[in-house]
Amino acid sequence: MARENVLLPMVGKIMSVTVEPGDTVTADQQVGTFESMKMEMPVFAPFGGKVVEVAVKKGDVAEADQVFCVVETD
Repeated sequence: MARENVLLPMVGKIMSVTVEPGDTVTADQQVGTFESMKMEMPVFAPFGGKVVEVAVKKGDVAEADQVFCVVETD
């Protein structure tokens, strides 16, 4: 099994986190939202698997390419 990072595409404020460690996600499932340039945008998992870590919380200001969560893939 491999661990893959779900990354934020740009600088923004975390508005919601909809997964927690232990959750199973599918490819292209929304795992949260962030706000950047006054627009709220979804964060999607590009692969399926089990969430093993959530690296952000609501209200955090995150950088581009920062880890949102870590997913263990098959």
